[in-house]
Amino acid sequence: MKYNWSLLLVGAFFFTLLTSMKMPTLQPDSSDLKVEIKTVDDLRVQLTAQNETGKKLYLSVLKQESDAFRVIAETEIYAEEVSGDVTTFNRTLNLSQLESGTYRIKIKAGKRSIDRLLNIRAKPATEETRAVVLQ
Repeated sequence: MKYNWSLLLVGAFFFTLLTSMKMPTLQPDSSDLKVEIKTVDDLRVQLTAQNETGKKLYLSVLKQESDAFRVIAETEIYAEEVSGDVTTFNRTLNLSQLESGTYRIKIKAGKRSIDRLLNIRAKPATEETRAVVLQ
């Protein structure tokens, strides 16, 4: 069997060249989407987003249905879409009227996505004290 040494040398040269080249590594840039979520009194959630991605920002609130071991389904109860031209976004969500359960707040812009889970438990009803005056 004859070998073509020139072809073998050229192939070895390109293999050495390719393996010695530094390939750029892509670092995730976390500065393009910054989100702050604060829960304040009476289940009001303050959301502030700094969107430098240039992509549309999607905000959604989902109610999670689950059994003892896993999430079965999610139902979207609120959704909002903000233009990519808007770089600063502020919203206050009033969740005080929601029934007890687990909810997920999801913010997405481009390939970046941020989630926050909230567990809402109804406050037990308290009896009001009433005074009866007899005359």
